[in-house]
Parts: sequence; structure tokens; C-alpha cells
Amino acid sequence: MSFNESSGRFDFVLASAVWMHLRPDRPLASLARLKDLPKEQGRIALTLRIGAPNVGRVIYPISANEILGHARVVGLTPLYVSPEETNSLGRGEVKWRNVVLTKSP
Repeated sequence: MSFNESSGRFDFVLASAVWMHLRPDRPLASLARLKDLPKEQGRIALTLRIGAPNVGRVIYPISANEILGHARVVGLTPLYVSPEETNSLGRGEVKWRNVVLTKSP
């Protein structure tokens, strides 16, 4: 079953280490699609990679501020935005931020 075929709603939707792979023209549409997945009181959590891309990997820059701006446009409200956190794999040049969103009232 694909997302398009799913009529279910979820309590929690997680997109971990995904956003960095979206082309720069896709984040707004992607958030709009994610908004349809959780129940009314459900949550959407994103982990955002902050840092230069690795050689040979397609990674696009993204910021929490950009996500928060897109979230407002599509009717999502931020519940939590973490500070930048160090990479658990010891890659000092890479940081992560967590963003939790819910549907705006």
C-alpha cells in the first residue's frame, strides 16, 4: 500500500535524516503531504542534518528556520525545536536538529 492509497491516520510520523535528500524545490510540498498523515492531535518529527555534504552524496542544505517557515504556510505549528546536537557517529562537521510539528488549530 502506498501513501496515496492509505486512508489511515497516524499518532506519530517520523522523517529521520530524510529532509537533506529533498531537492530545494520539494520541502514545502513534502510538508504539505506529511500534514495529511497524522491524526488531529498527531505529531510530525523531523531530524535535520546541519553541515556540509559528504563527497559523492547528494545532500542539500536545510535549516530549522526554513522548515518552520514552510510549516506555517501549510498549517503546521512547531511544538519543539532542539538546539544543534553533535553527531553520534563522531563526525564533528555534522550537527542535527530535531523539529516536532502538529496541525495548527
